[in-house]
Amino acid sequence: MKQITIPKEVKQEAQYLINRYGDRLKYLGDVDGQKAWLFVYPEEVTNGYPFLYLFKDGKAVEITGSSVFDFAELYVENLDEIGIE
Repeated sequence: MKQITIPKEVKQEAQYLINRYGDRLKYLGDVDGQKAWLFVYPEEVTNGYPFLYLFKDGKAVEITGSSVFDFAELYVENLDEIGIE
């Protein structure tokens, strides 16, 4: 599988989580030129909604809350595969 470089704009949006838990962004895919990364928490961390980062045309957007599931389903058919419950 081809290694996808995480754009600096995505890392800037996720910087708080990266500083706290490390660089744990998982590439989900590309739909119509919009790439998506999921922040994967360490197993021992209990958290609320996941954080998803969308990147297109040089801009990164953080998605969280209940709408994160709608976006994630565009990239992954079975959310259990990526650890979203």
